[in-house]
Amino acid sequence: MGDKNATWTVNSPQANNSSQTNSPYHKNSIYVFTPAGNSEKLTLCLIVSTLGITGFLGNCSIFYFLSKIKKRNGTQSNPFVRSLNLYIRSLSLSDLLMCAVGAPLLCINVSSDVFQSGWPCKIARYLQFVFPAATINTLVVTSLEKFLSTRNVLQRPMSTRKVRNIILYAWLLGLLLMMPASAAYDGIRVDLNNSHFTVICKNNENFYPFRLTLIVLPIQYVLPTVFVFFVNINLSITLWNSIKRQSVAIAVKNSFKAQLRAKRIKGTTLLVALTFGFITPFSFFLGNMVYTQIVKPRRDFSTSYMFRYGSGIFVFLSPVINFTIFFSQMNDFRQFLKKTLKIQRSGK
Repeated sequence: MGDKNATWTVNSPQANNSSQTNSPYHKNSIYVFTPAGNSEKLTLCLIVSTLGITGFLGNCSIFYFLSKIKKRNGTQSNPFVRSLNLYIRSLSLSDLLMCAVGAPLLCINVSSDVFQSGWPCKIARYLQFVFPAATINTLVVTSLEKFLSTRNVLQRPMSTRKVRNIILYAWLLGLLLMMPASAAYDGIRVDLNNSHFTVICKNNENFYPFRLTLIVLPIQYVLPTVFVFFVNINLSITLWNSIKRQSVAIAVKNSFKAQLRAKRIKGTTLLVALTFGFITPFSFFLGNMVYTQIVKPRRDFSTSYMFRYGSGIFVFLSPVINFTIFFSQMNDFRQFLKKTLKIQRSGK
């Protein structure tokens, strides 16, 4: 049997109970494991593995670097700088967990039967969904806080304790909201033709009496992404105006205030860059998801399968982009990596 099938039919969410399906030819059907092409699957796994390893190592180094920053000097002890470090640590944590957990799960899912049905399917989907959700929620609160600060709604930066609590709530919202979304996933039987069928871990639209994806998709993904995008466009314009005025601020008598102002501009610029580093590739993943849900394009099984899993490449691309942005923007981070590598080499 070839890898491509002109027509295929989803019959039942029950992976191992063929009596549940109404297909007239299921009794003598032969099970095959997701016939989407071995070379295509191998290529997908290689790309995801490369991005996952790079993103994991890069964001581990960012997280470790931020945890080692000394808070003795006046600049680092400033509430704005401390909250900035907390935001970036949260983003790097979600990125490294996404690479450490999500990337291996995706490769295992496309190459074996382990997570195709039942609780393994639900748990795998939950672990793949929850870290991008935590990232989006963190970006929402980060963007909102910075936007309100530029509009003088917040007269002073929030305390470190408040920022830590807000980030915690953002993570909890993602953890809780992804539970009902993942519960609807199960092994879905797909009749490829009159002699072969397969089982894939897919959303069962009949699990709830309503289409939960029409609620979760806009609330957790679409609306926050649009909000973060437009807020950061506005922040970019504000930053551009601030940078043009910075030359005047450098000449002020109080060098500490000038240094702190420059640090704020640089820190906010870094946050905006990191935000677009996630939002831009994630928008392609989200666009494919929304398009598939609304239009429901007719594709052969192999094409549909590879589109669904291949779009995950955009999700794992963002941790690599964010590491690259942080590396290029932060001279202290580059010096830290150089020093760390030098110590390891001298130790050998």
